[in-house]
Amino acid sequence: MGTETDTPQTTGNCAGCDPGGLACSTEMYKRQAEVAEESAKALDKYQEKFESARAAYAKARADAKADVEKAKQDLETVKQALCKLSIEDRKCLRDSYNKVYQAIKDCSGTTGGCCVGDCSYPTEATDSETTSSLAGLIDQYRQAAATNQACFANLIKLLDTIPAEITTLKKDVGDLVDQVGKAADKDVLVRLYAKYLVVRLGLEGDRLFGGFTSVNAYVDCLCRAMQCSYAAWQAVIELEGRKARLDCEDRARKAECERKRKDIVEDILCEYEKCKPTTPSDPGTHEPDCGCGQHHGDSVDDVP
Repeated sequence: MGTETDTPQTTGNCAGCDPGGLACSTEMYKRQAEVAEESAKALDKYQEKFESARAAYAKARADAKADVEKAKQDLETVKQALCKLSIEDRKCLRDSYNKVYQAIKDCSGTTGGCCVGDCSYPTEATDSETTSSLAGLIDQYRQAAATNQACFANLIKLLDTIPAEITTLKKDVGDLVDQVGKAADKDVLVRLYAKYLVVRLGLEGDRLFGGFTSVNAYVDCLCRAMQCSYAAWQAVIELEGRKARLDCEDRARKAECERKRKDIVEDILCEYEKCKPTTPSDPGTHEPDCGCGQHHGDSVDDVP
């Protein structure tokens, strides 16, 4: 027993086609596939890098733990030795350090810790959506994706810098220990106290181990950088597809309008086919406004 299927209804050649039909949907899916491939290349092996970095960071901190504890003890010895300076001098130096360090943070725009920012990328369609508004949002989200990817890359690179930074820190603390023991002149002590504040920053501030207080803090940041990279690209894929569809629909409307200009007579006749009488009328019967000139006040010239 057969099943009935819907048969498309036709209204003649002049019915035209919907500019936003299947062709433009195909354009949307095609563009989304292209951008999805682009994102796959940009985020290649992110999961593997994440797993590897998580273990490597934990090992780097564990390997450096003894050296860091020794450096902290030695730095405390330096601090005690620098008590030769007056309280006023030390306070002035700390205030100067805070002022300069804040200026460096302000001008460089960098601090330690997690580099991931906002991770919200809305893609809800609106009635006022245009290709221009979508283009602006796409550019914004592409920049966000690039920022997140740079954050992820820097977190991976951090693993290579930790051993060298610990080596430098040990040397700086050792040099301070030697120099403080020999210093007697106030000017020398002032300079050494300034160095002490800088070394202390590297040991206890936002630069040690990338500014992360624990392995979990680093892993959480790395995970967010990866997830936000994926989220930004997912939003770009969605919006690029919608923009491609709107572009297609706009081109289709313009093409249809141009066709109507060229085929205006044919379209008029097509429309006539839809509304022409189905039964012949009496040749002698005229509508009052038919324009035949046989009615009082009528003129053929009145016909549009």
